Amino acid sequence: MKYQTMLTLLFLFFLNASIKAQINNETIYQTYLENGIAAYNNGNYNQAIKKFNAAKLSTTDKSKLNIIEKWVQKSEKNIDEIENKKKDKDQDSVSNENDKCPNTKGSIKYNGCPIPDTDGDGLNDEVDKCLSSYHTTSNGCPIIFDYVSAYKNGMAQVRLNGKYGFVNKLVSLVVPFIYDEVFSFKNDCAIVKLNDKFGYINLNGTLLTEITFEEANDFYDGLALVKKSGKYGYINPNGKMVIPNIYEYGNNFSEELACVLINSKYNFVNKNGTIAFTGDYDKATNFNEGLAVVTVNSKFGFINKKGNIEIPIIYDEAKNFQEGLAAIKVNGKYGFINKQAKLAVKTVFEDAYYFQEGLAVIQFNKKYGFIDTTGKLTIPAIYYHVYPFSNGFSKVMEMDTGRNYKIYRIDKYGNKSSGLAPGHDNFVSHFNEGFAMVELNGKCGYINKDGKKITEVIYDSGTDFSEGVAIVKKDGTRRIIDTTGKEIIY
Repeated sequence: MKYQTMLTLLFLFFLNASIKAQINNETIYQTYLENGIAAYNNGNYNQAIKKFNAAKLSTTDKSKLNIIEKWVQKSEKNIDEIENKKKDKDQDSVSNENDKCPNTKGSIKYNGCPIPDTDGDGLNDEVDKCLSSYHTTSNGCPIIFDYVSAYKNGMAQVRLNGKYGFVNKLVSLVVPFIYDEVFSFKNDCAIVKLNDKFGYINLNGTLLTEITFEEANDFYDGLALVKKSGKYGYINPNGKMVIPNIYEYGNNFSEELACVLINSKYNFVNKNGTIAFTGDYDKATNFNEGLAVVTVNSKFGFINKKGNIEIPIIYDEAKNFQEGLAAIKVNGKYGFINKQAKLAVKTVFEDAYYFQEGLAVIQFNKKYGFIDTTGKLTIPAIYYHVYPFSNGFSKVMEMDTGRNYKIYRIDKYGNKSSGLAPGHDNFVSHFNEGFAMVELNGKCGYINKDGKKITEVIYDSGTDFSEGVAIVKKDGTRRIIDTTGKEIIY
């Protein structure tokens, strides 16, 4: 009996020791496993493998050994990847020793350098079906736009299938064809229209405002006039309504002031939205050259930027000052006054417009001509229609009794200049950036200020030069020409 008791005690002793050993091994396993996972997560893969191997020695459990083995394999894979990256710095499958472009991911075919893009249109040569020039479609070939405008701020309006977008000078589509209408960029932003509402985008095509306005205008003096909920206010370039939309009407800012309609009377606000001065005018224009035209009881005069009457409100009509003179109307005839309200040009004309480049358009005996600042008729009133001078030239129209017309370019002495066969060409544009578009037998081309052709008269249509380029259409496709007449994109 004593012998059996002894055996039982010995059995219990060894059983207890075995259980303690198992518990101790479990703790060791768990500790090494957790330390290995922590090292792995920190990117210390070699250290992680050491911890996982130590964990192996603390268990014979197959499921636990399988877990450890998976962690070891993951660690070894990451070590291999790191070593491979050292051999192939830019990871383009070309070893560093054979890679001609080791810092740029390229292709095996081109010795580790990127696939060439010969025409620079963002499509590599292996997928570009039109390698000779820059185009916008996914295959590198031309889009045939329904309409293309002149460039402003480096962007041209384009239309395709009734929707509008913008392209840059490389004819890369920057703003997709999603809008019902778009307007030229000015001060790095453009007005867009969608579902009868207006908003603003930047040069990247990103919306600066929501498309929620009933009317929208370009930015002047840093603010834009908009209409929302039936009232007018002003936003800043971030789209914030900085002057509340509380006015019945408004004009664009000019010389730091804007004319607004309050209770059917016109007043002026500053850029803080504060009424600059009260006047309660029946009508008013923007300030130009420090003065604004105002109307009271159907008579016209001028106020200064303090709201004081600078020139009496006595005229039947008045137009803004330009180049120091303003057209006024007295007893049905037009003349010009200076800023001291003195008559500079007698009131003898049927109509008169602004001075530009020292000359103003006037109407006399139902025909148009030009006067200088003294009132001298420098170019006789013999034309059916004329345009203000620009870059030293004007476009004028003659019409005979059979209503056949000719359009010419004239200089400030009235000399006609064609640059093409005299009497056969029609000037169809002003001079812009020193170039004008001319027409002959239904085709158009371009001349410089000397009347010399920079292109042949071979295009079906074209735009004015703007920012150094013009857009022309020939044989159903549009091309861009530079100031030498070279087709730089087609």
